[in-house]
Amino acid sequence: MTPSVHAFLLSAVMLGGFVLRGNGGPVGTMTTGSSGETSGDELETERPSELLSACWIFKPFIGVTKLHKKQESCLQRVVQGLLKYMVLLKHVEEEYPSNTILPDARSYGDLLIRQMHPERATEMSATQEENLLEELDNNDTFQRKITAHGVLRKLHQFLIDIERNLIENKLCK
Repeated sequence: MTPSVHAFLLSAVMLGGFVLRGNGGPVGTMTTGSSGETSGDELETERPSELLSACWIFKPFIGVTKLHKKQESCLQRVVQGLLKYMVLLKHVEEEYPSNTILPDARSYGDLLIRQMHPERATEMSATQEENLLEELDNNDTFQRKITAHGVLRKLHQFLIDIERNLIENKLCK
């Protein structure tokens, strides 16, 4: 099971615990005066020690929200990485315009970004893209081509790492 399924199941169990424990408000009986209305002073409440016994649930509940925050952060980093590689593929395209890998890499990359919710990350601005591509620019043709191969190799390793971590349920833990 994925971490999100574990979090969902844990939250469902905790919600069930909340329902069984009550609504969290003080438990008591209300008495009415001669007019039939209550002033609120008549409410008998539980002692503080009895109310604190319900606090055990907060620690796991906070843990679930902490896990969600970690997953959100992790997915954001993955999407940011994918967006960066989509920009770096422009360099590969400049060096190898007829490369048959590029259309598929872009297509699958865009699909993966959409699957991971692109709103979790911000796309690079035109200036940032330009600066990134300038870092790869070199006057030596051989170096530019080697850099393009390096981009494809590192993209491949990035994708393998993501897949391995997803399979082992380690991603975003």
